[in-house]
Amino acid sequence: MCINKTNGYEQKAIITEVGTHIGWVDLKNIDSFNKHAELGIAIGNKSHWGKATVNLL
Repeated sequence: MCINKTNGYEQKAIITEVGTHIGWVDLKNIDSFNKHAELGIAIGNKSHWGKATVNLL
């Protein structure tokens, strides 16, 4: 499915504790009425693949 920005779209950078950009997280097709959205996470920096540490702000 293509991203439909009229349905809602938010994208944020994923930054390590030392400030290194390693990827993106996004919400697509946000439906506030039914309270659901599609979640995407992309870690482009291969040195961080397979690590399970997540901090939510």
